[in-house]
Amino acid sequence: MGITHLTKASIAPAIAIFVFVFLIKQAVQSYRTYQENHNNNSTEKTTLVDVIRKTALLNLVSLALVIAIFLSTIFPYINTSQRFFGKYFYNVNSTFYIWYNSWEEAESGTRMHGDSKGYPQMPPEDIPSFQKYLREHTIQQIADRFLNGIDRVFYIAGQSYGYLKYIVLYLAAGIILSLIQWRNTLAIARQHWSALLFILLYFVSYLLLYAWYIPIASGNRFTLAQFVPVMFFLAVVLNTHQHQIEQANNQTSSKIMQRKGLALFYGLLVGMILFELYPILSDRILIVFAGT
Repeated sequence: MGITHLTKASIAPAIAIFVFVFLIKQAVQSYRTYQENHNNNSTEKTTLVDVIRKTALLNLVSLALVIAIFLSTIFPYINTSQRFFGKYFYNVNSTFYIWYNSWEEAESGTRMHGDSKGYPQMPPEDIPSFQKYLREHTIQQIADRFLNGIDRVFYIAGQSYGYLKYIVLYLAAGIILSLIQWRNTLAIARQHWSALLFILLYFVSYLLLYAWYIPIASGNRFTLAQFVPVMFFLAVVLNTHQHQIEQANNQTSSKIMQRKGLALFYGLLVGMILFELYPILSDRILIVFAGT
């Protein structure tokens, strides 16, 4: 995660979500252990604090180790930021630009006053911030920025290089199999609820962040940052259902149809990729601008 942050300083929300979900999971597990202890016939009762100390301490230490490794990896960078800009996690995009209404405002604001060389030399009341944005905008304006941004994110993805159709196909196949195997789906969801909670919060959070930032800058570089995570998650969903189909003791007609349907689905994907490969490598890669 530290190397990811050094490459592009946008991993911080994911780390915050990870810590949040991790703590929720530990709290739930500790409470369940505490309840089980008090519901059994044992004469020795323990307090919730004792349960947390016994069951969650090691996990909390591992969490602290993850955070420590992340901070130690990026320390040279954030230490330099502290010396030059006065903040360890200084970033012009997340510190200033995100609170402007347009790129033109950013250019005539902190950018013009040297925000890339040091903290901008401006009157404090003119420096954008979360508090200043809330004071100057209505709830309706904030909601419109989110809604228009989300619409723009999907429009850009739909008008782009063609990756959206693969997400749609994988998503449709995952939903269909999840509904057909709904019992297995519920069992997996109950067993891995914390992972699913993280995935939900992760993708929703980044969608909202990208939507909010659209008035300042847009393009496929934002959407494509989540393409691999989305495809990885959907591939895991399909692989899990495929494993359930192949491991079933009774190969009913429904299971056989699902197995054949998956084979047809993967064959369709391979055909689509091969069909697109030649024009991309021979023509489009030479004429389509793919920079930021």
